[in-house]
Amino acid sequence: MCLSVDAYGDGLSGAVALGSASSGIKLMETIPAHNSLGVFYATMTSFLGFRPGEDEYKVMGLAPYGEPNIDLSFFSKPTSEGVFCDSDFFRTRKNATTLEPFYSKRLTNVLGEPRYKDQEISTHHKNLAASVQQTLENCLISLITRVHLDTGKRSLCFAGGVALNCSANRIITSLPFIDNFFVQPAATDRGLALGCALMAAFNHGEKIRPIPHVFFGPTYKAVEIEAAIGLSGVAAGQCHKTRAGRKQCARCASGERTRASFELPIN
Repeated sequence: MCLSVDAYGDGLSGAVALGSASSGIKLMETIPAHNSLGVFYATMTSFLGFRPGEDEYKVMGLAPYGEPNIDLSFFSKPTSEGVFCDSDFFRTRKNATTLEPFYSKRLTNVLGEPRYKDQEISTHHKNLAASVQQTLENCLISLITRVHLDTGKRSLCFAGGVALNCSANRIITSLPFIDNFFVQPAATDRGLALGCALMAAFNHGEKIRPIPHVFFGPTYKAVEIEAAIGLSGVAAGQCHKTRAGRKQCARCASGERTRASFELPIN
């Protein structure tokens, strides 16, 4: 099973296909832009005061701090066909920028006042984020289950911006009918060039070898990292990978200090 779930592009928001090493990828169906899980999540990202298309990870990160006690089925819900999203809650001004509201007036009529940028995050906002995340997960489970029942396949390749929601991916890996799960590491629009290259290579008979990892990004020396931190004016120290260093990190984590881990190379 190959599944792409994104916001929109070329009038579509997703696609379902079957893939094999011998015959390549066979498209089964497409998902129209007006039924977009990606736009649902982006809309709620904007409603929560974050930037759609960029800050969805903040909603995912905020979700565990709340309770999913807000019913969003009026906006997005699982169905026998997979998922239904009510596009009437999407923004109506098509040429608006990501700095403008990504939601329609109808959504504020149902949910009340949105959170604005830099506004304090309340318990309600945390609960709303948790509800958004749970709605997304339930819809993805519904869609993937339907594709599994249609195909009988037990391996899933997942792509599109929604595939970068690692909290949802954790739920997907626990589905009893998923034996193998692969998330395309460049799952957003940035993966288009990679996909074109792979497709051309396959069509010309080249053997596509699995990538051993995704850490093909740049590396940075410790002195470069320290210099970047220094630009902020924040005092920082390095915890070495020793017993004493781990204790030092634990003390930072238990107090009010910020602890960060940077592994090289990055993906």
